[in-house]
Amino acid sequence: MYKNKKEKLHQIFEQYDKLSPDYPLIIFKDIIKFSKIKNDNKILEIGSGTGKSTEGFIDLGYSNITSVEIEYALGLYLWNKFKKYDDFNIIISSFEEWDEEQEYYDLVFLANSFYLVQLNFMYNKIYRWLKNNGTIALFCSTELFENKNIDIKIMETYGRIAPKLINMDSFKIENYIKKIKKEILNIKLFNNIEINNYTWNKTYSSQEYIEYLNTFTSYNLLDVSIKEELYDEIINIIEKYGGVIEKIYLGILLLARKT
Repeated sequence: MYKNKKEKLHQIFEQYDKLSPDYPLIIFKDIIKFSKIKNDNKILEIGSGTGKSTEGFIDLGYSNITSVEIEYALGLYLWNKFKKYDDFNIIISSFEEWDEEQEYYDLVFLANSFYLVQLNFMYNKIYRWLKNNGTIALFCSTELFENKNIDIKIMETYGRIAPKLINMDSFKIENYIKKIKKEILNIKLFNNIEINNYTWNKTYSSQEYIEYLNTFTSYNLLDVSIKEELYDEIINIIEKYGGVIEKIYLGILLLARKT
């Protein structure tokens, strides 16, 4: 049973990797430019998920990465994905519990994970991990709602069939990053703060979009009949509006240097 569950999770991770939007490479180029790291410098990534952001560094020749991931299944997936890189290392642990006093990093990177931990605790811990003049890079992204007919129709479908999947108070990353910047300035552990914005898109066929949605736990927790009705409606709407749907994403990167 455990083997079957592990194989199913691996398939979901592969599907997510295949269908989720890749982060623009310019994000990682900007991090490298700001931090001035060399190819053999040490990078610590906290909360790597399926390694979408890890790939950004590796594609640019930076594979000396230690990844801290709390989920064992994800950690195993990451290890298999990047095992050909001898300097890639995976630690299965929560951010709060892992403590490595003997290692110091040139860059600590978090993508879409730092809002899950207590921020003051996070800053102090990362400060200890960083070398002098090391860089902290915090990145978060969100899907932008486009006021187009196809998006309006799909949102109406959610409201009618699965209203719990609609978050009307969606995560406002612009305001959140402003809050983060203020906190970093107040604690005086980091300086030279720089903030960059990025937008990108990904186009899905109706079937690809459904397969992408099906990689998220919230959809798989739906009653089977509700999920089938929701998916059928979304497919019909996408087919009615040309057979494809374009999703737009906003990402914000905050960079700061250890004082």
